This record gives sequence, structure tokens and C-alpha cells, in this order.
Amino acid sequence: VWNQEDPSKDRRRQRYLFSYPIILLITLTMIAVLTFITWYRFQHPGDSYVSYGSSAMTSVVSAVFGFIFTHVIEMLNHRENLRTLTDKENQTIQKSFIFDFFSAYFA
Repeated sequence: VWNQEDPSKDRRRQRYLFSYPIILLITLTMIAVLTFITWYRFQHPGDSYVSYGSSAMTSVVSAVFGFIFTHVIEMLNHRENLRTLTDKENQTIQKSFIFDFFSAYFA
């Protein structure tokens, strides 16, 4: 009886092993796209069209990835079948923190 694992630990492990790699993949993809835009901008330093265009693209990319990320979080939370609204809110905050940090830093 004492050797049985707590079911909540198993649920937590499952959450981390499935949800967080997806979050990390989306975040790294956004970072890669924003890094490419920045690299392209610095390849053409005197071109004002490239400068304005890259600024606009950075805003669009951040908005699109934010939209995608919001829907992915909803799907992941639904998949995890969280028991209470508080659990859902806590998981949304935890999942959003990494993405929001890098989104604000790179944008």
C-alpha cells in the first residue's frame, strides 16, 4: 500500500511530458522567425522599406503566434481535464509565462 504512487504525481508528470514540449516548440519557432526577421533587417541597414517592413512583420508574427498559443493552451488544458477553474487558471498562467517572456523580449 505504501509503495503506490500518488495519482496526482502521475497526472503532473503526464502534463509536463506532453504539454510543455509543445509549448517549448511553439516558443522556439516564434524565436526563430523573429531572429530571421532581425537578421534580414541587419543585412539591409540603409533600406528604410526593409526597416519598416521588418517592424511590421515583427508585430504580425507576435500577434499570430500569440493567437496560436492561446488556442493551443485551451486545447492542452482541455486535454488535461483539470478539476477546478483555479487549476485551469494556474496551468494557463504557468504555460503562458514562458511564451510571454520570450515574446516580449524578442518583439
